[in-house]
Amino acid sequence: CDVSNAKLDIPSGQTNVTLPSGVKPRFITVGLGTQNYTCSSSGTYINVGAVAELLDISCLVSDKAFTSLRKRAPFPDSDAVWEHEARVRALLGPNRLRLGQHYFETNPTGAAGVTPVFDFRGDLLKNDSQAFTAVTKLGGLLAPTNSTQDVDWLELSTFQGNAASFVFRVDTHFGQPPKTCQPGSAQIQVRYSAKY
Repeated sequence: CDVSNAKLDIPSGQTNVTLPSGVKPRFITVGLGTQNYTCSSSGTYINVGAVAELLDISCLVSDKAFTSLRKRAPFPDSDAVWEHEARVRALLGPNRLRLGQHYFETNPTGAAGVTPVFDFRGDLLKNDSQAFTAVTKLGGLLAPTNSTQDVDWLELSTFQGNAASFVFRVDTHFGQPPKTCQPGSAQIQVRYSAKY
C-alpha cells in the first residue's frame, strides 16, 4: 500500500521529535522484539541495544483494529506483553510480510558504542547492498502513553545506507526495565513493540 501521504502522529507543543519539511514515509512497520539492558555499578539499568523483527503494516495504518491494540498493561515483564504481541501478529495474519530486522552493531565510524541499524537486505530488498540504514539519534520524547512502561519515542537520522533518510519510533508499547538492579547481575531483555 502507498504510504506517501500517511501522517506521523506526534504530540504538539514539543520540539524534541519533529517531522522535517518535505519528508514522506517510504515504509511503515511494526517492530516486535526486545530492548536489551545491562546493570550499571550504580544499580540502574542502561540500554545496550535492541533486536526486533520489522513487519509491514502499510495497509493497516488507519485500520481501527490495529489502533485498538494500544492497550496498557501494568508491568513490562507481565503476561500482558506476550498477549499484546500475539494480538498484533494475529491481526497481521499468516501472510504478513517481514520487511527486515532492527539490531545494533559496533559503530561503523570507529567511535565508541553501538549504532542502531534497520536492515532490509535479508528480506525485502535482498539484491540491494545499500538496503539498510544506520542511524544516529536526533531527538527523543518520553512516551506520551506511560513513560515508566513504554520506551521513548525517537527521531533518528541516517548516516549510512539508503533505506531511509529518517526513522521515527512512535506508538511504543512496553520495553522499559525495572527501576533498579543488582550490580553484576546478568543482562536482561524486555519485550516491546513500536511503530517505525
